[in-house]
Amino acid sequence: KQMKLTLNLDRDVNVMAAHDALEVMVGNLVSNAIKYTPEGGKVSVTSKLLDNTIQIQVTDTGVGMTKAQKEDVFERFVRLDKTSDIAGTGIGLSIVKELILAHNGQVSVDSIEGQGSTFTITLPTTEQAALSDTLSIKAIEHLTQGETTASEVTQATEEALTDTQQELILIIDDNPDMRDYISEVLNPNYHCITADRGETGIELAKTQVPDLIICDIMMPGIDGYEVAKHLRDDIITSHIPLVLLTAKGDKESRIQGWNENIDDYMTKPFDEEE
Repeated sequence: KQMKLTLNLDRDVNVMAAHDALEVMVGNLVSNAIKYTPEGGKVSVTSKLLDNTIQIQVTDTGVGMTKAQKEDVFERFVRLDKTSDIAGTGIGLSIVKELILAHNGQVSVDSIEGQGSTFTITLPTTEQAALSDTLSIKAIEHLTQGETTASEVTQATEEALTDTQQELILIIDDNPDMRDYISEVLNPNYHCITADRGETGIELAKTQVPDLIICDIMMPGIDGYEVAKHLRDDIITSHIPLVLLTAKGDKESRIQGWNENIDDYMTKPFDEEE
């Protein structure tokens, strides 16, 4: 798009935030800025240290917003322009806001229609050095399951950091009881992350690259066979061992799975030892 991207950062500082959450916060704002700025425009990211906080600003010369849009932009499923052909669900900024609030931070937007927008994130800083760069997906999971306090997110992050030496297993199943049960069985020896549908599971597989994927077949939206096809067709995930869970043990169902190059089947219900 022939855009000018600039980065102006204050001195290094330790931010009181989960590594992956910080990436989602800033990455989403930068992505939106590029998305809603026409060709030849400008996008800048700057940071400024204040007392015990850091201020991160993402500024663009894009389409900007009306006063009404500014008030609603952090709500779920709200798009800047409902008639726009720009792809998106309108959920990104609501997740950014939830993450920032869960990390005891603040977010605001200043915008002029037709001239551009500036999103400002303020987060607490700390003298403590970062424990690890390991992605703490548990913190994200806690947030997406409902209202979460900052202490709960911190606890989830700390739990994830203790699992850095464990192999990572992704469980994809639309049934929350089944997800919890499989996680409970595997958690003593493996670090488990979960997804409640195929689309989410595919994205997690690409970003987390787990050591093993366990996926249900019968799910709303993309079923287990389609998940297998997506994973096998992507160079990032094509090598990951894949086990399909099925209540259908018939020959045709199994052959369909083998055709998508899955590694194994397990028929529900299954025994914990199995």
